[in-house]
Amino acid sequence: MLRMHELRVSGTGLLVVVLDHLKALLKDLETCQREGDWRSIQNVQVPIYHAGMVALREIVSALDMYFITKDSAKLHQELISAGMNFTTRWDVWLQTVRPGDLKSNSAKIFHEYLLRFAKGALKSYRIWRIDLSK
Repeated sequence: MLRMHELRVSGTGLLVVVLDHLKALLKDLETCQREGDWRSIQNVQVPIYHAGMVALREIVSALDMYFITKDSAKLHQELISAGMNFTTRWDVWLQTVRPGDLKSNSAKIFHEYLLRFAKGALKSYRIWRIDLSK
């Protein structure tokens, strides 16, 4: 099991390691989409995959910008914006899913609970950022 101090490689921080992994993941997803490896994904699930890719792209962009500007307030603002965009897309997708579109009815309920949890976490993060600025 890796420990936090083991992730720091010759002076680079944990954020650099995370950013590299996110970029690799995004590249893999875009390659799969471009080369047609998404054929096994049901059509009803494609919008949520796209929403995830958009969110990942926004997070990578925010981290890249942070390393250029070192503006942590802007980084948090962009992360919150990416999260809000993703949860909105997720919510819209869930509203369009009809009974029988997913493997089971409990899958939609599970998504609804996860979405509610994600919205709550995002709201807490926003409130924490607001409280820090007071």
